[in-house]
Amino acid sequence: PVIGIPLPFFSYGGSSLWGFTLLLFIFLRIDAGRNLIRQ
Repeated sequence: PVIGIPLPFFSYGGSSLWGFTLLLFIFLRIDAGRNLIRQ
């Protein structure tokens, strides 16, 4: 599977680590935006 919980990037290498980091960054940005709207 291409998408999974953190473990896959150890076997796939750097590209999956970058993808996972990017997804995490986007998720955090969206979450921060929601918190700003709420206040």
